[in-house]
Amino acid sequence: MIRLLGRGLALVVLVLGLAVVGVLALHAWFQHQTAQAVAIHSPNGIDEEQFVQINGIAQWITIRGQDRRNPVLLILHGGPGVPFSYLLLQFQPMERNYVVVQWDQRGGGKTLARNGGMVDPTIDMAKMVSDGVAVSEYLRQHLHRDKIILVGHSFGSELGAQMAHARPDLFAAFVGTGVVALTQVDWERWTYVDLMTRMKAAGDAKGLAELRDGAGPPPWADDSPQLDHVAHAAEPYATPGLGHWGHRRAVLTAPHWSLSDLLAEPHGENGMLHSALWKPGVRDNYLLEFDTFAVPVIVIQGSDDMRTPTILVRQWFDRVHAPAKSFTVIPGQGHEVLPDDIVDFTRALDATLPPVLTDASRGK
Repeated sequence: MIRLLGRGLALVVLVLGLAVVGVLALHAWFQHQTAQAVAIHSPNGIDEEQFVQINGIAQWITIRGQDRRNPVLLILHGGPGVPFSYLLLQFQPMERNYVVVQWDQRGGGKTLARNGGMVDPTIDMAKMVSDGVAVSEYLRQHLHRDKIILVGHSFGSELGAQMAHARPDLFAAFVGTGVVALTQVDWERWTYVDLMTRMKAAGDAKGLAELRDGAGPPPWADDSPQLDHVAHAAEPYATPGLGHWGHRRAVLTAPHWSLSDLLAEPHGENGMLHSALWKPGVRDNYLLEFDTFAVPVIVIQGSDDMRTPTILVRQWFDRVHAPAKSFTVIPGQGHEVLPDDIVDFTRALDATLPPVLTDASRGK
């Protein structure tokens, strides 16, 4: 009997071992396929990925482009703690006309995994801005540029505005998308009215009941069932895009992401939202306090952005004073217009950046 149990256990271990080997082999194959699909072969191309020491810790930076002489875009991802560096296929169209830099910020992505996998709860905006400035100075020296272009998405727009104010001499322009130019109170009031209007127009009795009875009118407490009801009721009205599973597929097939990176990645956003960075009463002021910039300001919004409503972003933009500014709306897109519609986003950059670029922004 014992011998039979031993054989059965050995068979189970063997099957599990073969399954693990198979999963690892499949993962490696998908990574190889992605690597081939995004390979840069142009003679002046650049394709670098490495950890760089930034303010005492190793931070992940990738630099990609078909021509290293093109203007440099430093992508500031949102979340906080939700990197874009694994979206290699999605960002390919942008790499034709720009050198695209992806930086996994402190508390996110491969930077998080490399530094223990847990978010430091003392991280605040001052530390993030200091990191961002240090990354920008590294890029200027490494790529031989006097100035680079900031492209901030969602939380990255808040970070970018702070960086542009701290060191305007480093930047040729500040580009914001999914711009967080509103307070939580503003968002809650707008969202409730907007969803009610959409649901009534659609005859969505089920959605109206969930919004009225499940969530109720704002204010809504953080981490409350109310917000869960709001999110669920809003699902039918969200714009299509990569979505959760699209991001999961991308991160699973990204050639530079290891299994330890995959395990650490989900802890980034949750940990950052419980850090000093998201302290109640502080985070609402990261961008709204600024209406005067020393660098050109370019805003590119999705017309159907339900997280940072374009109509409210426009109100902030109209108050902004800058050497130059432009506001572009991409129809049919939402909060994730970057990276969901990278082609139209890049076209908007192509149309708005040239007038504000100087030789200082271009490679020799």
